[in-house]
Amino acid sequence: MPGSRGERPHGKATPATVAEWEARAYPTFRRRRELVTVVDDELPDDPLRDLDETRSALDRLEAG
Repeated sequence: MPGSRGERPHGKATPATVAEWEARAYPTFRRRRELVTVVDDELPDDPLRDLDETRSALDRLEAG
């Protein structure tokens, strides 16, 4: 889908505005990454694709 030809609400992106966005965004991304739980670590990447592995991971979590 092509981008909007309208005016951007905050003007044109400049190196300074991109740096400011990165400074605000990266701590948020870091906090989200730290919120991962033990269950997230144990489960397979796609739990619905490999149900046997998902059941096995849930059994390990229940036992542990």
